[in-house]
Amino acid sequence: MKKRLSKNRKKNSSEQGMALIMAMMCLMLCTGLGVAVLMNSTGEAALSGGFRRNEQAFYAADAGLGIARMTLRNSLNTAIQTAAVAIQTNPTYSSRTSGTFTLTTYDRAQMGTILQSSSLLAQSGGPIAEAKAAMSTRAGSLSNAGFDVDIQLALESISDTSAIDVQRVTRNIFNVDVVEDIPSVTASVTGRYRYTITSIGNNAITEGNPNRAIARAIETGIINVALNVTVEKPNSTGAFERSFSQYGTFLNRFTQTSVWAPGVFQGKVHTNDRFRYSSSNPVTFQGEVTQVNSTYDHNSTAYNVSSVSPNSTPRSGLTFQSSYTTVSSLPLPTNVYAQKLAVLNSTGRPDVNFPPPDPNNPTVPPDPTVAQMKVLLRGANNSAPPTSGSGASESINTGVYLPATDVAGTPTLNGGGIYVKGNVDEMTLLRGTSGAQVYKIKQGSTTTTVTITPPTSTTAGTTVITNGTSTTTFQGVPQDKTNPVVTEHKPAAALYVDGSVSNLHGPAASSGTVAAAIAKDTALTLVSTGDITVTGSITYEEPTVNLDGTSVTYSNGYTPKNVFGMFTNTGKIMWTPNSSYTGTNANMTVDVAMVAFNEAALNANSSTLTGGWGSDCNACNSSTVITLRGSRTVSRGLPNTNDKGQKVNRFFDPRFANGTLAPPFFPVTRLSNTVATSNARTVMTSTSEVRTESNTWQRTYN
Repeated sequence: MKKRLSKNRKKNSSEQGMALIMAMMCLMLCTGLGVAVLMNSTGEAALSGGFRRNEQAFYAADAGLGIARMTLRNSLNTAIQTAAVAIQTNPTYSSRTSGTFTLTTYDRAQMGTILQSSSLLAQSGGPIAEAKAAMSTRAGSLSNAGFDVDIQLALESISDTSAIDVQRVTRNIFNVDVVEDIPSVTASVTGRYRYTITSIGNNAITEGNPNRAIARAIETGIINVALNVTVEKPNSTGAFERSFSQYGTFLNRFTQTSVWAPGVFQGKVHTNDRFRYSSSNPVTFQGEVTQVNSTYDHNSTAYNVSSVSPNSTPRSGLTFQSSYTTVSSLPLPTNVYAQKLAVLNSTGRPDVNFPPPDPNNPTVPPDPTVAQMKVLLRGANNSAPPTSGSGASESINTGVYLPATDVAGTPTLNGGGIYVKGNVDEMTLLRGTSGAQVYKIKQGSTTTTVTITPPTSTTAGTTVITNGTSTTTFQGVPQDKTNPVVTEHKPAAALYVDGSVSNLHGPAASSGTVAAAIAKDTALTLVSTGDITVTGSITYEEPTVNLDGTSVTYSNGYTPKNVFGMFTNTGKIMWTPNSSYTGTNANMTVDVAMVAFNEAALNANSSTLTGGWGSDCNACNSSTVITLRGSRTVSRGLPNTNDKGQKVNRFFDPRFANGTLAPPFFPVTRLSNTVATSNARTVMTSTSEVRTESNTWQRTYN
């Protein structure tokens, strides 16, 4: 028994220390695994950091491509427009033979010269330099990134249209066939530019640092430019018609005691008088300035206009960024009958149904008679408007009426707008559904609603009028048929009020903001035979000017169609902000081209406060901003009442610049034909279409 125990003790003693060895081996294994995990984590972190730095550099390069492409396109467009405007100041004239106008080869050569100008392609100046300068400006606004860019631009080809003829048409005036030329026709010269943009981005780490990353993105593409030229003929008096909307500010009179209000003025500026300035009211004119008188007044001292050169500051607080010249007096419109007639016949011109009052002046429009309006107008109950009185004293009763008839039992609208008889106590302009424009017109206790839904590719659109329990849906919408050549006329409306308009506004404010009032397909001119009082914001669904005065740019050269005009020839336009229809602090913005004349009243009493645009800002404060985005043409400037230190912006809608685009049936002035030997002229338009097509794109790392 003792001998067996001795053997067991000997066997156990030979295994002593194995647990320690095993423990040490496990410790070494765990240490190795830990070191491996640590090294892997460190490597992953390094790889992740490198990837992050490379991505920062790449996104900077990619941002550089986008900024450079957009800036190059805009700068090229601006440079071409500037060159076109320079040619407009000395236009060439085309010939007329056998009733046709021919666009000369010389005109097209001028256009081609603009597009291939070396200043457009130079690296040291022009669009390329402007694009590079914009890059450095934008680089500072990026977080943890920077970029550099190289731009190459080359003219690849130029193509132009062939010689064009102005079409002749025949229309009937007072049972006499009159042959007319279409007012204008446009041709284009197109240029095709190939560009390459190399954008080098970095992650904002200084050079020499091992953490600095650089990425390069290269894009090549095509920029297509279309420069337009318009050939237009004068009217029978040898003059060219231009809409008053072309003027950012037109003042028929400039009173002896007034001076310019301080600020920046966009668009053309003109007076049939002479301007007066003060160094205490600094003004900057961005567009051309014209006046009839040969001298202007600055701090009560007269100076010659001829001594003012373009792009100069001739006196303290007086800056001209364009020309300042004298011109002949520009005539004002004599009446508003044309807009009233346009409601009935969509043209505002005499025709077989509306013969001119003087056969010796066949183009002078008549004032529609009560008998004619009873036949051609319909109310919400689809009946002729009721009248009061008889004979020469008969008149249409107060109400809202549409130009319409029944066609095969279907109520059909066949005119150019809406006729309102009597004063309007409140008018609301609203966007409806499906692109509709809604007009709510309150007269006393009666509210009439007109809803115009624009046509589509398969429908003619509808015009619905509602008054109390009466509602009629008319097929079709008001149209502008002033162009005698085209067969497809555009929807447009003259809203003629035979009275004054009070409390005109858009939608009510909601949480300090106001929705758009003018639908994107709406073209409208509101005409009043009295005063117009605007109490709230009226803005476009598709605006053309930002709140800072810069132009809104749409993709693919798209130009918004919504346009709004106001016209009174016997009253004034007042802006009286009402907090129910304005933004925070009674801020009010109105997109409109305004014309307000009242020469008869001013001739009788020059101190009468009429024939202009002013504001009654009792609801304002020093933080209030009142903004006009459009144009203003007035007999005279009106002083602001209840001035609370508010700021007034006067921005110009760039679509009006050439006087060829305006609200429908808008008043025009006539520019004399300065070249007696020619009966047509060619005008380079300052509009160009620039489209970018990206063909290739590469991404590389350094």
